[in-house]
Order: sequence, then C-alpha cells, then structure tokens
Amino acid sequence: MAETAAAPGSSTCLDRFTTIVGRVRDDLTHLDQLSGDGDFGANLSGGLLRARMRAQQTGGDGFTAAAEVFLDQVGGTSGPLFGLLFQHLGAVTTACPDGRRPAVPALAKALAQGTAAIRRVGGAGPGDRTLVDALLPAVAVLRGAGPDSETAVTDAALAAISGARRTDRMLGARGRSSYVGDKVLGVPDPGAIGVALLLVALSDIWEPQTAARLPAPGYIVQPSPAGT
Repeated sequence: MAETAAAPGSSTCLDRFTTIVGRVRDDLTHLDQLSGDGDFGANLSGGLLRARMRAQQTGGDGFTAAAEVFLDQVGGTSGPLFGLLFQHLGAVTTACPDGRRPAVPALAKALAQGTAAIRRVGGAGPGDRTLVDALLPAVAVLRGAGPDSETAVTDAALAAISGARRTDRMLGARGRSSYVGDKVLGVPDPGAIGVALLLVALSDIWEPQTAARLPAPGYIVQPSPAGT
C-alpha cells in the first residue's frame, strides 16, 4: 500500500509553540506587568489558539494562518509584529511537509526578511529592548550555518535565548517600556522572550535530537536574580 504523503504546512510547529506559550502565559504576563501593559501573555496565547483553530479549519499552513490572525486580530504593540514574522516564515514552510525543516538558507532568508519588516514598521534597532534583540542573533547564526547543518535551528534558538535574556540590561527605547525608565532593569523584554520561545518550538519539531540541550521555557521567561 502506498504511503500517504504528509500534508504541507507548519501546523506541528504552531501546535508546539502554542503549547509552550500556554504553559508560560502567566510568566509572560508578569514580565509585561513589570515593563509594559501586562497584556502580552494573553495576546500571544490567545492569538496562537485562534491561529491553530484557523489552520485546522482551512487545512493550510500553520504560520500563514498565524500571520492572518496576528495581523488582523491581535492587538498590543507586538501582535502585528509577530504577524509579519509569521508571514515570512509561512512563505518558506508552505511548501514543506508538516514537521520537516525548510532548507537552512531559505529559513535564514525568511527570518531575515521578517526581521527587516519588523524594523521598518516598528523602527527598532539592536539594543532598543525589543524582539529585534532576539531575532538578529538568530538570523546571524542561521546565515553562518552550512546548508547541511543538522543543528542550525537549535543554535539559532540558543542565540535568540541569549539575546532575549540580555534585554534585561537595556533601557526601553520603544513601546511602553520606554516610559518606565530603569524599572525594567533585571526584566527581559517579553516580546524578545516570545521570539526565543518560537525558536525553541521550531527546534523541538525540526531538530528534536539537539533540542534537548535548550533550557526549559520556564527558565527562559524568568526575571534575572537581583544583583546580576
């Protein structure tokens, strides 16, 4: 009997990201309460749940469904920015069997284009304490990886985690955190943490053997200990 081909799309990745965010939603909310409006956890988790429902209803690409939902329905500062990122990821995952990683150069290009779009819309640069501070290190790792690398996404996830965690040393230059001054010190930017969790989800699905060396999501979302 002929084996049925896997359906195209990134629904497995979307499912994994939705699950991770759901588990740390309260922690993301706490980070945003310390540095912003306090709505980031609810917006990200709720948007992902709606995106997963849309992907299931349409049978289409998971990230394409997420782009539509986040661009059209998710509010807050980060909602449309994540929508742009999902839009570019969907451009390379649409043609891939569900759960299979796109080619590394294509993935690097998509993430770079998503980052560029976010920077055009939001005006953020490196060091401004935004999701850009997690995206740029991840893009750099993917661009430097060989096309046959079997650990490129995991390495990019580690870079995104490090970049996101380093935002706890930055004063906000964009969004609500720019109004609270040095109260944000010691608190990583929730949008950057969200990007790091996305890369963790991609690594879990696309590189499960090496993803085991990534820190647990519950650690990634924690504020830094006092005095560090």
